[in-house]
Amino acid sequence: MRILFTSPATLQICQGRYYNNSIASALQRYQRVADEIILVNHAKTVDSPTASPLPADHIRFFEIEKVNNLPRLLTAKRNNRATISRALAGVDACICHVPSDGGYEVARQARRRGIPTLIVAIGCPWDAMWNYNWKGKLIAPFRWWTMRQILRHATHAIYVTRHFLQHRYPTHGRSLGCSDVDIPPLDDAVLARRVSHLTDHAHLRLATLGGLDVVYKGQRKVLRAMARLRDEGFCLEYHVAGAGDPATLQSFAHQLDLDSQFFVHGSMPHDEVFRLLDETDIYVQPSDLEGLPRALVEAMSRACPAIGTRVGGIPELLPSSCLFAKRDVRGLVSILRRLLPAEARRQAAEQNFHAARSYEHAALDQQFNDFLQEFITFVKQS
Repeated sequence: MRILFTSPATLQICQGRYYNNSIASALQRYQRVADEIILVNHAKTVDSPTASPLPADHIRFFEIEKVNNLPRLLTAKRNNRATISRALAGVDACICHVPSDGGYEVARQARRRGIPTLIVAIGCPWDAMWNYNWKGKLIAPFRWWTMRQILRHATHAIYVTRHFLQHRYPTHGRSLGCSDVDIPPLDDAVLARRVSHLTDHAHLRLATLGGLDVVYKGQRKVLRAMARLRDEGFCLEYHVAGAGDPATLQSFAHQLDLDSQFFVHGSMPHDEVFRLLDETDIYVQPSDLEGLPRALVEAMSRACPAIGTRVGGIPELLPSSCLFAKRDVRGLVSILRRLLPAEARRQAAEQNFHAARSYEHAALDQQFNDFLQEFITFVKQS
């Protein structure tokens, strides 16, 4: 069986080899049911790849252009349509991770040709565009409508949320809510260590994982909340980790006189991320938009008490008592104040740790693979 696969990720090319971590993981899953993968993705040449190499056996690569500015819009779209049309020749089925322009075009052409297509909804284009800038607000309604049309006509769809994306982008086909979070089996010793070290004190460590130069990740809200709590006598540290230039965040912390309480770690290997989470008293996901945040689930798997904004799939992970509106710094302050006592953090740690069990890799992988096999059976019978 020949399957065309496309996603919003960008491939790195170095000396004729292709690299990407998320695609490498997806390919392992899809190659189990395919004799050949036709990979259609954006790509860029790099001198030194920062991701895992993709296997070359039984994979054909088709590069499409990224449509990221108005002058190239028409040309790039025309070229991409032609490339995708060639890639679809002889294909038995398509798997499209969306939102992505390439995924939308593949789904449209596949539907016209009668090729069965599995749509995997990994994010919300409305939130992504609306919270980007004023230009994004102009584009958001069109991206929202396109995503709705693609999902509406899908015969099979997988959503990374349990409710949020399903409600905003419903489908008439068969569907599954299954997160793409990948956490190892939970160890009860993690929760035991967390509980044994809880004490009442005014000096706590907060942490957020996410892009350091992405405004909608919301780290500024945490810094504002810290400044308010400092006036009440609480001394909080804030540790942030992720890719991107932290200069703007550091400048903002300086304006609030929080230089000595703000720590930037940059990108970290996974084992170091878990070490940071184990040393964190309260994890905060202050984003203005999210699908179902992997970082929050990882924090919960380390028994972190956690707080998040009431956006995207975050309310599916945390109780309402730990949620605040995305512009409500006062609400964030109130929740932080409530979680300062050790007993409150113990209850939150236990609740989050047990909730994270439903996101263990083995359980999610089985759900995804069963649904994928159902789709393959449908393809063979079509």
